[in-house]
Amino acid sequence: MMGRRWALVVAVLAISGVVRADTAPTIMSFTLPGDKSFIVPLPAGYCVPTGAYETAAKMTASADPKNLTNVSFIDCADAAAGGELNHFGILKTPFELVSTDVDRAEILAELKPSVDTKALQDLNDAASNIGSESLTRVYGRDIKVSLDVRALDSDDKAVYYAGTADLSDAERQKKLACAYAISVVRKRVIVLYLYAAFHDARDVTAVLSAVKDLTAAFVKANPEG
Repeated sequence: MMGRRWALVVAVLAISGVVRADTAPTIMSFTLPGDKSFIVPLPAGYCVPTGAYETAAKMTASADPKNLTNVSFIDCADAAAGGELNHFGILKTPFELVSTDVDRAEILAELKPSVDTKALQDLNDAASNIGSESLTRVYGRDIKVSLDVRALDSDDKAVYYAGTADLSDAERQKKLACAYAISVVRKRVIVLYLYAAFHDARDVTAVLSAVKDLTAAFVKANPEG
């Protein structure tokens, strides 16, 4: 059981992407095998990448060897300012589970937040290595990813991880606050990621709260059946 647990968590934490956007629908949608259709109520102020930004999103998605990217969305104000993106979100499903019915209670029991420091460090190291190798391969330059993420909370909808993600190449370094929710919706594993600009620990707290709100809205919008 522990092997399944950590394999799933490493897979979903491994890849971080940077995309921008031009349009701002309030609802997105996607479909998984087994006639599983989903709608995604976007948080206020978020947009869908188009044009060159859509291309960047697709490149980042292709860098992830473990997960199918269902949707990507970013902060409209970041895009309108024309500067570097600091806030974005992604919904993914592990490739090995895209067609598999899963029981939410069972998965959440397996992923219950752990206080095992060594296991959490191994998790961060493995996910960082996957992210670094995959992004370097797709973008053709040396990109380093360093994650410091902890399992911080759980409820009847998801298990929540939060912390920081450092991304760097030869020219720059960027630090983001990040939070992930691993859930099961309509019997499919769905992982909801949110990233935000990092200044101090309050940003981690804020993005964790935001991903909880996003998860609650997504679960409510996609009842079983």
